[in-house]
Amino acid sequence: ELSLLHIMGAHDKFILKQFFLYLVSICVPACTIGYICASILLSLLSFSLLKSDIAFLPSFTLNISQFIALLIVPLCISVIALIIGAKTVLSEMQKMP
Repeated sequence: ELSLLHIMGAHDKFILKQFFLYLVSICVPACTIGYICASILLSLLSFSLLKSDIAFLPSFTLNISQFIALLIVPLCISVIALIIGAKTVLSEMQKMP
């Protein structure tokens, strides 16, 4: 698709913008779904460990700063994926005649 758009005469900024929007439509929902699934898993694990009387397991709780840090992780993953995708598109477009 990149080469076709490039051959048809589309500007590099237009191609990059379209690819960027495509990456956003993929990365953000994927990171959000992953975050929701991880939050549910951590909540279930925390709930089950708090109810058990096993002495060799450490206590497992999340405070507010750890919860905020976990909120930032999907955002960072999305930003990294977008930056890598944009650099890849630009480098591939520079190789094209």
